[in-house]
Amino acid sequence: MSEPARKSQTILIVDDEPSIRLLFRSALQALPARILEADNGLEAMSLIEQEKPDLVVTDYAMPDWDGLEVCHQIRKRPDLQHIKIVLITGQATPPFLLEAVNFGVVNAALAKPVNINELQQLAKRLLARDRA
Repeated sequence: MSEPARKSQTILIVDDEPSIRLLFRSALQALPARILEADNGLEAMSLIEQEKPDLVVTDYAMPDWDGLEVCHQIRKRPDLQHIKIVLITGQATPPFLLEAVNFGVVNAALAKPVNINELQQLAKRLLARDRA
């Protein structure tokens, strides 16, 4: 018997640079998911609380809470534990990035400049885990 139609998955892109959000949106639009955007950490957290997205792709360096603070806020909340997180940074392999991945604060991390195909494949794998 086929599974009943599941609600569409949701991806939240968080970056203070509109051109980066547009680039990520264009890469992720190929996925069967609704895409939301926020331009800072506080706006992102408000959307996360309202929409409870399946995946958050967030930049590290932003005003009004950086991406890592958003990640920590998500992980503190039991009702948000299902959210997969990809943290993006312009810093070359900062130590906090390895710690964030190793301690489960984020599911994956990518360095800028982001390979769009890599982002798309990573998002697809992370969202597929929810469907399994």
